[in-house]
Amino acid sequence: MAKIVPEHKDILGQPLKEGNYVAVSHHNALQICQIKKVNPKMLRVLPVQGHYRRSEGHLVYGGQTILLSGPDALAYILTYAGA
Repeated sequence: MAKIVPEHKDILGQPLKEGNYVAVSHHNALQICQIKKVNPKMLRVLPVQGHYRRSEGHLVYGGQTILLSGPDALAYILTYAGA
């Protein structure tokens, strides 16, 4: 039996999947995060900059995110992702 992956969309209606980078509002701050896991109702995201105190990240709804794409977003991700 194949595993059914739920479809999540950002606030602009762009489809989200595991591994995408998104902008997320969390505790009155804007964070650049990577989607680590897609759950049936929410997404588990992990901030790329700095050391987050919880290694599992935090949960957000797809409608609370904005998918990051383009050269400026790519430059930021490459600078701070630690890869």
